[in-house]
Amino acid sequence: MELPAHLPAPYRVHGRGTDQYGYMTFGVNHYWVPGTRRADVKVLEYGDRLKIYQAGPMSGRISLAAEDVKNKQFSPPGQPPPLHPAKNRRHRTEAEEKHLRALAPAANAYLDFALPIKASSGTSSFAGSWP
Repeated sequence: MELPAHLPAPYRVHGRGTDQYGYMTFGVNHYWVPGTRRADVKVLEYGDRLKIYQAGPMSGRISLAAEDVKNKQFSPPGQPPPLHPAKNRRHRTEAEEKHLRALAPAANAYLDFALPIKASSGTSSFAGSWP
């Protein structure tokens, strides 16, 4: 059943902070909030887009990223691109880990100890047995 045209589409309300460059994190992606004010924002999450409000007026409307898109940056259409990347962006570490493991057997052993075990799908990282 469709909603009557005069009713707004359903949405969820979220509160977010912005980093020093104006990005707010939503899910696993970073969305740029235009302007120079770096305060908390109110985010309305619709099925296909985000509406971002900062101190009253809408600061931007951004299409929501697909579920398989991770660690990407987005900005509202028609806005100039941000000057800086998001501050809290995660960077891949495989190349650095490979370099460290090649340095010495002791470094390799330490990384085996310090890094969490990555269980592949269908396997369990539990080494013991059930009674």
